[in-house]
Amino acid sequence: MVAWTVNTYGGLDVIFCNTGKVTSTAAQTILELDLSELDKVMPAGRAQQTTPCRRMQYCWGLMRCASQQMGVHGIRVNCVTPSGVFTPIAQEFGLATAGDMENFIGPFTSLKGVALTADHMAEAVLFLASDESAFVSGHNLVVDGGLVCFPFSK
Repeated sequence: MVAWTVNTYGGLDVIFCNTGKVTSTAAQTILELDLSELDKVMPAGRAQQTTPCRRMQYCWGLMRCASQQMGVHGIRVNCVTPSGVFTPIAQEFGLATAGDMENFIGPFTSLKGVALTADHMAEAVLFLASDESAFVSGHNLVVDGGLVCFPFSK
């Protein structure tokens, strides 16, 4: 994937990946990633075999391994972890509007008066891709408004 991107576009500036579930147990480096395994990636909200915390740990572990393997090439690898942001996936859980999401998550965050948006997430990713974060690698930037716990239903 990296070689194809460099050959096609002349370089690689940013890779952005969303959370998913990688099902392979084969040892691979990031540069030798078996792209056929990407066919097995499932959206995090649909993964039945792992908990949300376990999926986040996989993502963080992959990011840390990638940051070590790619750092020798001067490539930074980071992660952005949000709390609840209103997207079409939220609608699958009965949250029809951004207001519904804020009512659901808001009581559990310490930062009041601001609701997390996709634009906030894009700005966090842009920061990590910018020169302002030139010495930041292997970091999980948490964009959650001071979330102290996730709400749950009984």
